[in-house]
Amino acid sequence: MGEQFARANKYCRIALLLALCAHGAGSNSGTAQDNPVSLQPIVGPGPDEQRQLLDFVSRHGGGIIVSEGALQTVVGRETTDKGPVQDQILGAYVLGTQSTTARSSLDFVPNSEHARWFIHLRGKTLNCTTSYTPQAIIRSQGEYLFQLSKQVDLTESNVMTRSPAAFMETRQRNFAAHTPADTIPLVGPLVGMAAFMEAENRRPLAERIAAYRLTERIAPKFNSEIDTSLVQLNQTLSQLQEQWPKGVLQSPTLHSLSTQSAATLALDFGSGNVTAGPIDWSLANPQAGISVLLSEQRLNSWLAQLPIAGQQIRDTDIDLLVNRIQGKSSGGPALPGTLPQQPISLATLILDEQRPLSVRFLENYTLLELRMRIRPTVGEELPTQVVRLRFEVRPTDSAFEILPSVAEVVPLQPELSQVAHELARNVLKQQFEQRLKTIPVPRQIPVPEAWVSAGVSHVEVTQFTSKGGWLSVVWQPRAVSVQ
Repeated sequence: MGEQFARANKYCRIALLLALCAHGAGSNSGTAQDNPVSLQPIVGPGPDEQRQLLDFVSRHGGGIIVSEGALQTVVGRETTDKGPVQDQILGAYVLGTQSTTARSSLDFVPNSEHARWFIHLRGKTLNCTTSYTPQAIIRSQGEYLFQLSKQVDLTESNVMTRSPAAFMETRQRNFAAHTPADTIPLVGPLVGMAAFMEAENRRPLAERIAAYRLTERIAPKFNSEIDTSLVQLNQTLSQLQEQWPKGVLQSPTLHSLSTQSAATLALDFGSGNVTAGPIDWSLANPQAGISVLLSEQRLNSWLAQLPIAGQQIRDTDIDLLVNRIQGKSSGGPALPGTLPQQPISLATLILDEQRPLSVRFLENYTLLELRMRIRPTVGEELPTQVVRLRFEVRPTDSAFEILPSVAEVVPLQPELSQVAHELARNVLKQQFEQRLKTIPVPRQIPVPEAWVSAGVSHVEVTQFTSKGGWLSVVWQPRAVSVQ
């Protein structure tokens, strides 16, 4: 169970990493300040989206459902940038001040072939400037509403993107004109009016030039920051493919789709299609953040690919593994002039050649079934037994505690010697009960510093349960507390 949780956590982090490319905003030559945006209420998918997401997960025997609302808590970043303006437009020397406020966001779009989303940078620039020419001085105010949008596609092997699209709405207002003739009676107002009208005639062109300059300043940074993050993500995916252990399942292929408010991902290890049972929407619960779902059919198909059939495991090797997990040293201290004490093996466990390991996800507990026979160091080999271990999850304030116990030990072939079966049952029950310890799964998972800056303090495991042949783990981002 701990290993399953670790693997789910790894791919959940990959899913969350997809959101990190949504940071970026324009800047002036002044001071920039990044402000965390308060977490917005998370709205879950509607009935049609629920059906589409669950059909995808059921078809693949498992998957990760990522809600758009949960990712907004990571990418929803607001940047305020203030500073002076120095420019030259249409022969006029322009001086003034300018402030830009921009917010990044992410929007999933429906796509059945693979997950697709847009990263948006929406904002507003306000300026107050004075334009100087030899003939006149024009004071003006401007407001520029802009949106930059970049499409991102998650394919089977990498993340692809396109050049951003830019939209701009400009509002420039001239409100005063001064000329060298201002002090001349009658003539001064007429010359000033003429200068003002000339500025008004040239205003549309000046607006277009200013909008172009603003786009030139913001778009490259927005595009570069996203592309840099996507390159890092593709490198991570490539490294996972290259470092995938040989002989332990097939290197996975990523499948995905997106709806209006969520995306779902599934890993295919080449084990073919499985017939998974129906899944209850309460297990998925993606409006709470990110859900990792796994069917017992899919997990058992993966377990069947592991090269463990017929493997022989000494009892001392089990002790070494348990001690390593618990951070304990093995063996006792060596006496002066003697070799270190080595554990003595009393028996070897031989896993079944047909079905050594399988799992069932039942109502709030998992049943792990091991089939093995015992070969004592001294004596005859004992027949194959079926060991069923029960893992019940108990939630606490700080963790989910996995409580293991021996549910039963029964013979695979009851018609064989009852004495041998009884001996094997007692030995296995005793050996497993000695080694089974409570496994704590912490609720709080630390997040990168960039997420903290975006207003997310940590990710919390809000659900860890099983039901009807499905295992469900749900993560939810938590807001930084405001003092």
